[in-house]
Amino acid sequence: MSTPYFSVLVAAYNVDKYLDECLTSLIQQTYLDAEFIVVDDASTDNTKQICEGFAQRDVRFKLVRNEKNEGLLAVRKKAVKMARGQFVVFLDGDDCLASTEALSQLVECTKEHQADIYRFTVRSFGEDEKECEAFSRWLNKKGLDRSCSLEILRDCYLSFYRSWTLWASCYRTDVLKRAYSEVVDERYTCNEDGYASFLIAYFANSYKVCDTSPIYAYRVGSGLTTGGVTCEKFIRNLEIGKCLEWLRVFLDKEEASVGYFQCLASFQRRVAAIYYGKLLEVPKEIVNNKGASVPFEVDLALNVSKCRYKYIKTKRFLKVAVVCCVVLLLTLGMVLLRVGS
Repeated sequence: MSTPYFSVLVAAYNVDKYLDECLTSLIQQTYLDAEFIVVDDASTDNTKQICEGFAQRDVRFKLVRNEKNEGLLAVRKKAVKMARGQFVVFLDGDDCLASTEALSQLVECTKEHQADIYRFTVRSFGEDEKECEAFSRWLNKKGLDRSCSLEILRDCYLSFYRSWTLWASCYRTDVLKRAYSEVVDERYTCNEDGYASFLIAYFANSYKVCDTSPIYAYRVGSGLTTGGVTCEKFIRNLEIGKCLEWLRVFLDKEEASVGYFQCLASFQRRVAAIYYGKLLEVPKEIVNNKGASVPFEVDLALNVSKCRYKYIKTKRFLKVAVVCCVVLLLTLGMVLLRVGS
């Protein structure tokens, strides 16, 4: 069996509303030397039937169905293990490739430039045009060409010149396999991209910014991580610290230089700013739980949230009080000066 040039890895979980568009965008590619690995993470809708229909139409589709839901991190790890192509592109089941020439453009980039990671252009689409424009601007902060792993990590985790979103890049398969071999075999459903991208950047030696028309089309507002706060999301946000500890253990094992630990420390601060702040957004089903038992970690986080909220209110009050005192003292001083003169 010949080795394909690309492996497109599709993660699918309860996305039957969008999956046909996603998989159709693969079949319509003008570049044909590719395999499409679709992992259905125990969907409860019609995702399985849609996947099977496409597999019957095109032999390039390889289907995997999990018996139980394992989460995006485990799904991608499984797909990476299966990948036979020279390069890998990630695709979420509610998104699609932006044009029929997407893979053809990537072929040109990979053959013209030698790199481990190729960053391409992303287009966002959805109902809210302003939100889509904002997402596109954020996603298309690509950074600069880099020639060592520490520079790649610094761009993403120290200076934040670019996002750590996995599906906004194309990867050399052997680098991905090394990185995902270090991914912990534990269910983890919070900031999977930030965790995996750190490992990928560690093993990569080069990063190329590709000047392309949009390759990937990102659907704003359809993912599991978007929308209002829920009990499930609240609990998931409590897990964010796990990946930071896993990365610390990994860097210790690798005896990495201090620069890598600086990137991890910066990542930790960013994670604290993004995720721990969300603990203030307590779901109604927890707030309205009158005397009923809730999981210990939820009860603990709820108390942390309440304490933090009180702390923030007190801090704001003190700031206002200090400002008022300073203004009062300045005013009093000016009055005394006038009286004295």
